[in-house]
Amino acid sequence: MSNHQERLRQNLRQRYENKKILILGFGREGKTSYHFLRRLLPEQHFWLMDEAVIDPQDSVFWQEEKAGFDTNVSFLTGTQYLQDLANYDMIFKTPGLPGYQLQGVPAEKITSQTNEFAAQVGSRVIGITGTKGKSTTSSLVYAGLKALGQDALLVGNIGKPALELLLEDEPERLYVYEMSSHQTQFLRYPLRVGVVLNLFEEHLDNYTDYEEYIQAKLNIGRYSGPDSLFLYGCDNNKLKSYAGLWKSCRHQTFGCWENNSLNDSGVFLKGNQIVLRSVPEQMDNEAPTLEKAGAGGGCGRETEQTSGSINAAGRWPVAGVGSETVLGSADFSRRLLGRHNLINALVTLAVAEEFFGLTQLRLDLLFRVIGDFAGLEHRLEYVGRFAGIDFYDDSISTIPAAALAAIGSIPRLQTLILGGYDRGIGYDDFVRELNRHQDLKLICLPATGHKLLAGLCHRDKYRAADMAEAVELAFAVTEAGRACALSPAAASYTFYRNFEERGRDFQEKVKNHDGGKH
Repeated sequence: MSNHQERLRQNLRQRYENKKILILGFGREGKTSYHFLRRLLPEQHFWLMDEAVIDPQDSVFWQEEKAGFDTNVSFLTGTQYLQDLANYDMIFKTPGLPGYQLQGVPAEKITSQTNEFAAQVGSRVIGITGTKGKSTTSSLVYAGLKALGQDALLVGNIGKPALELLLEDEPERLYVYEMSSHQTQFLRYPLRVGVVLNLFEEHLDNYTDYEEYIQAKLNIGRYSGPDSLFLYGCDNNKLKSYAGLWKSCRHQTFGCWENNSLNDSGVFLKGNQIVLRSVPEQMDNEAPTLEKAGAGGGCGRETEQTSGSINAAGRWPVAGVGSETVLGSADFSRRLLGRHNLINALVTLAVAEEFFGLTQLRLDLLFRVIGDFAGLEHRLEYVGRFAGIDFYDDSISTIPAAALAAIGSIPRLQTLILGGYDRGIGYDDFVRELNRHQDLKLICLPATGHKLLAGLCHRDKYRAADMAEAVELAFAVTEAGRACALSPAAASYTFYRNFEERGRDFQEKVKNHDGGKH
């Protein structure tokens, strides 16, 4: 164990020892929270609470050094669930538990793995949130950092649980942390970089209303420190309407050039070019370099300013009221489908510029990494060609905006399979947009797909009872040489455990249709 790791453990022990700590929710994350706390404090008593029964002889409680199960734990389940929460000093809340179920509990008592991680190493965390695009963007940023030789790890939904990594922290390591709204809801510490990609209606079943969901997301930048950078997507008008929250902190943007209505510095898609734009007044407060700041510091570098090109220190040029530098052509993304994914890739460039500077050599490396990135499973994933039809799995599409992005991204798309669990989000605008694509053939699954049928003006629209019937219809109505996509614009629950299971079911039925003939 390094000196740095020993100091970190001492800080953590001081934070938790002699406190009455409750782990609320004992699924995957709850178990890692318990394991983390037990490693730090082998003899301290902890309280574990879950709606379901917790087995005291679960292997997670086995203590090899004592040759027995942990006896310094209390199990609170059944009728004890959510009772007397205010009696604890600290509550580790699982992400899946709606925050409104903790009403009446002082906010300072509620924490999470994300909050505890940020309390210790937030100065080296790149947090990425947004309704859509988090996993792809996080993966791209991580790949970009690794290509530039940076020690980096993926954390959160797409990586390892945060507290599994914290005790093995290294002082020069950066963390790319994909954060859901559940993980940002009780975040109270600054991050080195906080990114919000977009805001759309989703997860309304876990929040009292859309506004509570938005405020949970925006916590990623709400507590920005002097060394923090806040990045927001300028293509999302809903997100920009909250600009007052970040105007006083160091911030930049990314997206389409014409959508930079707040006149901020950032990385943009301008026609078929990738462009950096700088605004002088946003360059005043520079962050310390990773090399000079040490274990707890931020990242960046010393600067000098030139105009018209990226200088040797990698800084953006500043001239007059702002200047721009062309980084390269936008056709570097060879395998990622969709303009929205190209926009997400801009975050990789913005993060690299913030930490290292964009020299030509670094740009070449980053463009190569992004160009070779094939995307993630169930996200516009190409399944293959069967009976002359190209099939795409976009099961991650749980809101209308994602399905509309798929329509604009998939070449030769003819058939769209949509519909799923009804979470109460509005679909009127979605129906209007779909009706502009009269050439599409729509196969509608329950429950939302069936509700949309009455408002759809398409000649070719079909009702399917389940995925098997939907795939059968897709083969029957899609012409050879055209494409079919599963992009449901709805959640998977009731029918599937998650969007991954739904995507796997779709792929299996496509590949096994009529003996799996290509």
